[in-house]
Amino acid sequence: MLENRVRPAQDRRRSNRLAFLAVLFAATTALSLTATATAQGSLSFYAVKPCRVLDSADPNGFFAGQPLLAGQSRPFTPLASCGISTWAESLSLNVTVDKATGTGYVGLMPAGFAGVLATVNFKAGATRANNTVVKVGDFGRLAAIASATAGSLRFIVDVNGYFADATKEGSITAPPVFIPPPGTYTGAQQVGIKTSTADAVIRYTTDGSAPTPTHGTVYTGAVLLVSDTQLQAIAYPQTLPLAPSNATNGQYVFSNAPTLLIATMVPQSTCATQSLGSGSATLVMAANHLSASLRFSYSNLTGALSGAHVHGANTNILFDIDDPPVGSLQADGSLLWTFVAAGGYTATEIANNLLLGTSYINLHTAACPSGEIKGFFQIANGSSSFVPPPAPPAPGSPGWVMGDAVHTPSETEAARFFMQTTFGGTYSEITTLRGVCQVAGNPCAADPLKPYRDWVNAQLSMTRASSATHLYSTTHVLPADDTSNDHMMESFWKQALTSPDQLRQRVAFALSEILVVSDNDGDLYNRSDGLAKYMDLLDTGAFGNFRTLLEDVTKSPAMGAYLDHMSNDREDPESGQNPDENYAREVMQLLSVGLYKLNPDGTLLLDNNGFPQATYNQAVVQGLAKVFTGWTLANQDMTVNWRFYWPDGDPRANWQTPMVQWVDKDTQSETFNQEVHHSPAAKLLLDGTVLPAGHTAQQDLTDTLNLLFNHANTGPFLCRGLIQRLVTSNPSPGYVYRCAQAFADNGSQVRGDMKAVLRSILLDYEARSLEAAGKQGFGKLREPVLRMSAILRSLGLKHPADEIYRIWDLQSVDWLDQNPLRSPTVFNFFGPTYSSPGAIGQAGLYSPEFQILNETTGIAAPNLLRDVVFWGAYNWVTDSALFPKVDWAAFHAPFLPLGTVAKDNLIIDRLNLLLAANAVPADSKGFLLQAAVNMRNNAFYWPYSDAGGCWPTDFPGCAEQEHLQELAWLIAISPEGAVQE
Repeated sequence: MLENRVRPAQDRRRSNRLAFLAVLFAATTALSLTATATAQGSLSFYAVKPCRVLDSADPNGFFAGQPLLAGQSRPFTPLASCGISTWAESLSLNVTVDKATGTGYVGLMPAGFAGVLATVNFKAGATRANNTVVKVGDFGRLAAIASATAGSLRFIVDVNGYFADATKEGSITAPPVFIPPPGTYTGAQQVGIKTSTADAVIRYTTDGSAPTPTHGTVYTGAVLLVSDTQLQAIAYPQTLPLAPSNATNGQYVFSNAPTLLIATMVPQSTCATQSLGSGSATLVMAANHLSASLRFSYSNLTGALSGAHVHGANTNILFDIDDPPVGSLQADGSLLWTFVAAGGYTATEIANNLLLGTSYINLHTAACPSGEIKGFFQIANGSSSFVPPPAPPAPGSPGWVMGDAVHTPSETEAARFFMQTTFGGTYSEITTLRGVCQVAGNPCAADPLKPYRDWVNAQLSMTRASSATHLYSTTHVLPADDTSNDHMMESFWKQALTSPDQLRQRVAFALSEILVVSDNDGDLYNRSDGLAKYMDLLDTGAFGNFRTLLEDVTKSPAMGAYLDHMSNDREDPESGQNPDENYAREVMQLLSVGLYKLNPDGTLLLDNNGFPQATYNQAVVQGLAKVFTGWTLANQDMTVNWRFYWPDGDPRANWQTPMVQWVDKDTQSETFNQEVHHSPAAKLLLDGTVLPAGHTAQQDLTDTLNLLFNHANTGPFLCRGLIQRLVTSNPSPGYVYRCAQAFADNGSQVRGDMKAVLRSILLDYEARSLEAAGKQGFGKLREPVLRMSAILRSLGLKHPADEIYRIWDLQSVDWLDQNPLRSPTVFNFFGPTYSSPGAIGQAGLYSPEFQILNETTGIAAPNLLRDVVFWGAYNWVTDSALFPKVDWAAFHAPFLPLGTVAKDNLIIDRLNLLLAANAVPADSKGFLLQAAVNMRNNAFYWPYSDAGGCWPTDFPGCAEQEHLQELAWLIAISPEGAVQE
């Protein structure tokens, strides 16, 4: 994350002479370093709050969790973070070696220093620390060198101050630094540019010209460099009375290796209601960025392929796959694309746009002439050999930032936890969680994860409510035939907002976005009974075993209708009929193993040529399609064979019971008691496995699901999906690996235990440490549904008088563009590999939820959230007693009487905690406080409801309340309220 937090010189605390000498004395462990410190001359020392600048085991840090080899030196750039000025010439540091497993040393030095400096020597089993002062090298770089005789080595570097020229600090904008620094690299680099001067603007150039305050590109995000480049940058102030900085000038040299890019194709928005098609494309760009090798595959389109192209960000065609140049087709089936000017881009710009993630491939059919499926190319992460990532820091060790000195969770940490695990954490839940540690003897001092673990374990032991039971409860007093899918939505929202088993509800919602069914499909329109049962099986499977869940989903009537394996008949060579392939394809692509073979950490397993390896091919899809034949609704009259094809026509057919195999019960038939619709053929499955001919439908299903469940991909594939839905869009490979290990073995040699998976995800270093949360790329845009639920649940829910939660039709683009169980396609409302063009894409990050953030929803969603804050989820119901809303009287009770700046301040803090986990910064809080004062002083109230702007039965002094509702809305729609970190 960009850090511009260094204070102006006149505001910093300078040490006295004794403190200065103490810092110098601490540096005497290395003679050369002492010389550096004593030569400070007229430099001044600036203290900063002790702050971590390096942890060799941090999976998101400078070293990406990769230990240094013995004697290997590695540079890093700590300037412009932790309050360190980019004017700094030397740093005062503390270096700690944590429980070394061998004997050795750790040294810090200016980058480029030729010697070996022993800052800390250590022996096996020891934890050693030492203070030092280190001169900063070119481009703000330091270098670390480490060696140990055995095992892994974790070392930590904390900064407590720096030396800089006070004259420069007070008069000139701090110069930019480049991260990573200039040097030689083997592949494209995303270069961040930072200055420590708050409110400064950075301009940069890559064409050799000198940047000035009026010349060059304004820096807004990481700069992608793909070929040898001279990068120059200056910083200049917007408001502070400082001179512009001198230019920072660095040369980046690339000994390029080929670059792998992957595009996952899903239905385009213009064809989303017509297509269940999917596809993938791989592109290996040559090291010189002059050409690329392209492969693609697809399936399940609405008709024959009528066109295929690669497009640029301007939508113009860059490469016409239909009519490639002569000689493009290679012996391995790939297309050689030699970059030439096309679509308004030069050849160099084509290469750069591919690497930036703004170019896409799409395939056309007659039914979807503007494109049926589409996918943006993204740089992929993979290797042909796997090395397990190092373990993260142990809970409570210096690598964690959690709680206070004895590890009582802070309010911020507790609020973050409930963002990940509930539909909105309440203040009572936050207080209770923290109270686990606030007892005599504080058990959290020895076990910092105890409050979180206790809460998770308590949740895992809770019984569940039933959506199906609720659907036909006396609440509605409706016969089954009169229920609609709106009633199913009411059941969902009642449990999401009121059920105590919040973790189960949250995980079931996450699973509904991975194991997707949708009532947008005509076969599920007004099939509330089938959808209610589907939510029940997700609720059960959330805490069960994934193998059981996989079979429950497969046999679910809702899934059978949605992906067409209900009434799926066996092949008929005479007529040319083949089994439907929808579920066969999606159970692999979306529900279990994914498109490509994975390493145990979720990265791609590449072949010897650097290409990803497909998990399955069309022959395997056809084999699995035969497995899923002959299944139908339970309780049917099987003496009449035509009912197999129209099962819903039998009034006895049951949508709440797992599907069964059709068995001919016509006693006069030659096929009496036979599974006449299940394929008897041998079936080719994954990795060359063949099911023998003649097996029953259940035998084939059992063997197939066992194969998918035990596949090496399934653990990391599921883990990544759940982590994205619960914690962060971009989990590190180490995070995925640790979760996948829990999936493989829960500690008792049980595979697929969802409880073990959830413990692993929610108690992991990356989920719980505030240090990990502060890294670039961590966190996620909060789903619109979860932002709405947080307002209702976190601020205090006032229940509808009849306990019916009428929240329907949120999927409209004029509302949230999202609604549970109502996605436009099997690929959910957003794909797990979607990456927003621009700064996010350029940084190589995924941003799934951004796929439904556009010009329309960016306005519609805040408007709807405003309605929820002021009036509740009214959904066209006219009687205010009949819709859920915030109980403002209860929320304000602890702060009465209202109407003072002090009370406004307390309420803003409470809203910031509950809706943004205290992420709204101090300067924004000041703005909010002033807004509250202005509204109150000017008697400015919103005239949109009864009796002075609020419901008179809600709060006796409602005229004083409304400006605070406005504050709640402003925080809810703020960037900090929209993002989960």
